[in-house]
Amino acid sequence: MYLLVMILVYSGFIGLVMELYKKIVRKNLAKILEIRILAFLLSAFFGFLVYKIVPVNIAFEGIKNTPYIIIFYTVLIYLLQLPSCMKIWKPMLKDVIERKIK
Repeated sequence: MYLLVMILVYSGFIGLVMELYKKIVRKNLAKILEIRILAFLLSAFFGFLVYKIVPVNIAFEGIKNTPYIIIFYTVLIYLLQLPSCMKIWKPMLKDVIERKIK
């Protein structure tokens, strides 16, 4: 349960960072490849953090504690950050940015 909460929180955070990056830093001029690479790098960083923080025997019974589990965490965080970015943060930030403009 602890592992799932960490992955969801990190995914949500990366979604927020990516949306802020697209809207504020790059002013909607970021290319799709640039966004995907940055999101994957952030996912890899947080995947490594999950690997270091959560012991594997707590996360998955019967799986050895190998560094290859970082790849699983990275892909999982990467796949979950996109829906959080599009469904949660994009509508919220759009309203906030539109209010600042008016």
